Amino acid sequence: MASPEFEVISIVFAAQRSGSTSFCRRVTQQVNLGNPRESFLTGVEASGESFWDRLKLGRTAAAPGSAGAKIMVRDVARALEMLTGTPHPGSDPDAALALADALRPYTEHLLLFGILRQSAIDIAISVACAESSGIWHSNDRVEHGFSDQDVRKLAVRARQILPRVENTRDTLLVLRETLPGSCWFDYDDCAARNFDIGAEIRAYATEMGVPDMPGARAAWRDREVWAKVVDPDLTARVIAALETLTD
Repeated sequence: MASPEFEVISIVFAAQRSGSTSFCRRVTQQVNLGNPRESFLTGVEASGESFWDRLKLGRTAAAPGSAGAKIMVRDVARALEMLTGTPHPGSDPDAALALADALRPYTEHLLLFGILRQSAIDIAISVACAESSGIWHSNDRVEHGFSDQDVRKLAVRARQILPRVENTRDTLLVLRETLPGSCWFDYDDCAARNFDIGAEIRAYATEMGVPDMPGARAAWRDREVWAKVVDPDLTARVIAALETLTD
């Protein structure tokens, strides 16, 4: 199929448990920046489906000329291969740079966002808790009643996945320093502000030449963002359990 052209393409680079769901909702609320969806998960593929088929999932009825996608670090190389038809032999940061270069001819405005959570241990604990409970997002904090034995299991799992989490975080750190024209947000800052970051997102879009859409901020009522299900007390218990683990 012929590659379509978009007025705006918004790409959000992220990792698990980094606030990317809340962040992408804020991008979508700007109306004409697309609807960044996690459409490029590796292993979730349909026969004959193209890169553009996936990207079209990130459009909105209000602005069909704009599209968005949230791409996890582990999925960048696969997304690039879907676009170019050629496997990328380099690192994930190199693949992200190549993906941005490959997309520029197809859009008037390419917006490159990133959201980064610095604490690898907090991410690992959050992933372990979500895996255990099966709840990845919730509007309300949920008390799961984790026993001491449960907390120890969470600590074991968090320690197992910590190296992978650290690698992913470090990849995003490299990408933040090397991806030209990108706009990065810090998870802790966003969370402290309840993800009230629409003005910053809009300012970056304006800087990149995207025309403002009259009434964009009021087009969607600002709903409550998704709250993480892992509360500070549980995180502290898991960290204390980690300190007691032996090899």
